[in-house]
Amino acid sequence: METGTATDGRLCAAVEQIYVNSSLVRNLYIFELAVASLGTVVAVFMAVVIYRAKILHFNARLLLIIFSFNSAVADIGDFFFNRIELFYWIQKTYCL
Repeated sequence: METGTATDGRLCAAVEQIYVNSSLVRNLYIFELAVASLGTVVAVFMAVVIYRAKILHFNARLLLIIFSFNSAVADIGDFFFNRIELFYWIQKTYCL
């Protein structure tokens, strides 16, 4: 895809202003990191509680524990992978 030099400069400046220099976006990312961390802790805690609950059948406990750890991994991965990929994709594509 061919783009003009003036457009590239404006886009790079906008990306820099929105994603790097904006305190609102920075605060939003910090809040999302806190929520993702809390979700991970809750999922791991839920897995431990399910493991210790002996009233459930073994297969049900195993499935619920696996689901809990999947939730923890998804919370971590969704936050970090999406932020890193979006930022570097914009920089690689337009701001060379």
